[in-house]
Amino acid sequence: MRLVNSIQISIQCCAFLILLSFPEAAKGLIKFASVYNGTAVKGLVGSSVNFSWGFSGNVGDINWGLKGGINNFIINGKLVILHANGASTLSGPLEYAGRVSGSRSSGQAIFTLSSITKTYERVYGCRLDPGIGSFDSTEFDFVRLVVEGEKICFLVFYPPYRLCKALVRFCCCLE
Repeated sequence: MRLVNSIQISIQCCAFLILLSFPEAAKGLIKFASVYNGTAVKGLVGSSVNFSWGFSGNVGDINWGLKGGINNFIINGKLVILHANGASTLSGPLEYAGRVSGSRSSGQAIFTLSSITKTYERVYGCRLDPGIGSFDSTEFDFVRLVVEGEKICFLVFYPPYRLCKALVRFCCCLE
């Protein structure tokens, strides 16, 4: 029994070493073709912002969400998961419900954050997970969203000197 186990382990080790010795095996390594590396992206209050990443290799799931510690997300912070089969999963905090989406095709992943507010000004991360049968490790990149402009709302009275018969308007504009 011990001899059989050691032969199986030896065969697995040899197969692994053979794979490592071929340069073609390295071509499957997952990596980002384009990165943000923490740079800032600007968006206006009320607008939508797209975050896109190019990638190559045997990529499985692509995760996008609220960056936490080093190369990871905060707890319950994944907003979109793009699966290798083309399906997507939306999750995360309730404040993002209905405001996030994502798509992937031919080595590119695009994530959209809609109707942004100042509260969305934070750091977002993207993680590439290895595909099935891959020995690769995950890859992580992050981007900082800066939200510009705030709504300023005020009341306008017409005519200003006759409040009892005044027409009142509520106006909002971006700073």
